[in-house]
Amino acid sequence: MAIAGMPEQMSELGCDNVLWDSIPMGAQRDIKRFLGTGKEDLARRRIATMKEILQFADEPPNGTFDRAKWDQTMSSWEANETKKLEMAKAKAKAERMGKAKAKAAREAAEAEKGAQ
Repeated sequence: MAIAGMPEQMSELGCDNVLWDSIPMGAQRDIKRFLGTGKEDLARRRIATMKEILQFADEPPNGTFDRAKWDQTMSSWEANETKKLEMAKAKAKAERMGKAKAKAAREAAEAEKGAQ
């Protein structure tokens, strides 16, 4: 199912034949396009994302692309990404609230000091 073989540069970017044959053809096309237009950084990031997604698979990649397994793996990865985003937002909110409380306490202390 893989399209016209893996480009030679792929091994330099951390991709082997098993990984290459385990990712969707659309991702393979994108990576080939990135490499063909000199956008190696985009290719490297796309490969890293594909590796990250495959970490959520029930079994390790075997060099055969399976749409149903890919879709299930993608769903797991997306749920994890959503959870990480929610946690980052909650952390940022807590930090803002902490800063606001500290500012309010400082202002109250300054007001009390000025009233004396």
